[in-house]
Amino acid sequence: MAQKSSGYVELIWVCPNCETKNRGTQKTCQSCGDPQPDDVEFIQDTQAEIITDEAKIVEAKKGADIHCFYCGTRNLAGATACTQCGGDLTQGEKRQSGQVLGAYNPDPDAIIVCTACDTENKANASKCVQCGAPLGITPEPKPDTDALKAKHAQKSSSSPLGMLAGGVGLAGLGVVACVCMVMVYFLFIRTTDLPGTVQTVGWEMQITIEEERLVDRKDSDWEDSVSSKANILSCANKVRTTQDSKPSSGDYKEVCGTAYTKDKGSGYGEVVQDCKYEVYDSWCEYEISELKWTTIDKALLTGTDLNPKWPKISLRSKQREGNREANYNVNFKTSEGAKTFNTDDQQLFKQCKVGSKWTLKVNAMGGVNNIESR
Repeated sequence: MAQKSSGYVELIWVCPNCETKNRGTQKTCQSCGDPQPDDVEFIQDTQAEIITDEAKIVEAKKGADIHCFYCGTRNLAGATACTQCGGDLTQGEKRQSGQVLGAYNPDPDAIIVCTACDTENKANASKCVQCGAPLGITPEPKPDTDALKAKHAQKSSSSPLGMLAGGVGLAGLGVVACVCMVMVYFLFIRTTDLPGTVQTVGWEMQITIEEERLVDRKDSDWEDSVSSKANILSCANKVRTTQDSKPSSGDYKEVCGTAYTKDKGSGYGEVVQDCKYEVYDSWCEYEISELKWTTIDKALLTGTDLNPKWPKISLRSKQREGNREANYNVNFKTSEGAKTFNTDDQQLFKQCKVGSKWTLKVNAMGGVNNIESR
């Protein structure tokens, strides 16, 4: 995924001796004078602004600092000899860099309260504007009204009354579903036995006849995939692909995520965004004429005996036989009046001789689900 740089910010480090906040490029603590340890971590400062000073930008681009192997002094990237002891820095160790320090979203309302005089200071201040005392790194949070509302809603839903209301709602849905299932079972699935005698039978056999004809069809596709024989009705731009690298040409849109800060290992951080590119192309509605098998007629044959047969058909050029459909019905005389059983099972149908006795499986709606020979 491509990365887009928004610029550089100065990071901070906290003195492990006196817990004073110091600017990232500062080599010694402004409060107690202790040198910056080689294992101290740089952190992102609240209200950190993008650097505009060209000299600082050049420094930020140099890369990670080097700590002298002999005396531990911090030296700028690119240095070959230690500024403190003159030692060879080829034996020195570069600071780690590239770590993600978090989302870059400076809060203009964040403040730090001085522990010495209780004065409110901007979150990026290192000394109190009132008494000059060094400031720590914990800003005084601004009340989050949205979070308070969410917390209140959570408490309400977790209260006995809220839980009861939620439970009743879920239980109500469950009860409705159960009632529906029970009704389906009792009305259509559950059956009772009813003796019956075959009175009459009937059958219907049908064959569709298809012909290859030129038919207009509407469809849609990418413009470069549409047949040259088609008539394009309309086109509109639409995202076709997404890629990490910037396209060399064509219509595209850059889509970037939340900006975050990466440690450069030099007291500076680079504010970057992960970006991708949505590439657009023409998606078109079109109409095309094509040969298609189309139902043009149906041949139907019916009868009232137990010997069903398919109708005879005569096919012309560019015609073919389509679907075959068969339906059989048996009419019964029962103590509850006439009942009809419809089936597509030809073998079962052929057993239903007029006068034969059967057990009908009748549902609560009066329909016959199945039959069994007696």
